[in-house]
Order: sequence, then C-alpha cells, then structure tokens
Amino acid sequence: MPYTIWHEELVLGTVDLPRGLLVASRLRPGAAYRSIAETVQRATVAFLHLGLFYGNTNSDAQPIDVHRWSEAIDQVSRLRFTLTDAQGDTVATHFVNLLEGPAADGVIVLVSRKDSAAETPAMRLQHTPPPTSVIASAV
Repeated sequence: MPYTIWHEELVLGTVDLPRGLLVASRLRPGAAYRSIAETVQRATVAFLHLGLFYGNTNSDAQPIDVHRWSEAIDQVSRLRFTLTDAQGDTVATHFVNLLEGPAADGVIVLVSRKDSAAETPAMRLQHTPPPTSVIASAV
C-alpha cells in the first residue's frame, strides 16, 4: 500500500509498505528529502557505530567521534516524521525512522504502527498470559 512521509509541511517521499506492525521498505525520495538528507546520513552512521557496533568494534573510537555521533543522533531525533495513507489520512505510529547509509543504496523507511488491524490478515496471534498459580497454605 502506498504511503507518504512528511516532515512538517514537506513531502519527503513515498513508500510502499507491507502489512504488519513493524515494517520497512525503500523510500522514493521527493525533492524535499534533500533538506534533511545530510542529517539522516550522519545519524545512520552514528547509529551503526553507537547502537550496533560500539561495544565490539569501536575500541579505538576517540571521544570526538563519540561526541560527533551522539550529536548526529540528537539532531535527527528533533525531526518529526508523519506517515499518511493513500487517502491522505495520518497513520498512527510509534515511530517513523529513515536510515541512509554511506553507500548509495537508497533510504530505508522503518515504521512501527500503533495498530494495523485493518491491514493485517484476520488470523492474528494473541498473547495469552500464563495462568496464575495459586499457592495454598495450611493455617
């Protein structure tokens, strides 16, 4: 299903997202994406270093690198993305993230929907809490 990604009043691009609560796909960037591209690129690199690899591969990381990466993540966290459907209605989300690595592979949109019941198949797994145990005591 086609969706549009917005930042403030700017259309950043469109994306076809599959069904589900946590989904990802490639963005078809619009012209306005260029206004935030550098911020997204720096934050993606920072996330890869701090979020995924910091404990294992960054033993040589200098404090300046860590500061620069943290600053990039802070800057991108101030961007507010909105997802709208084909009818222009806002989709309720936990988050909409954009990731663009240093290679020219495009922009990935990662979305966590608050509720996609209308889009998911009728058969859904339901979480059932384990039964409570009752402990009897003799008095």
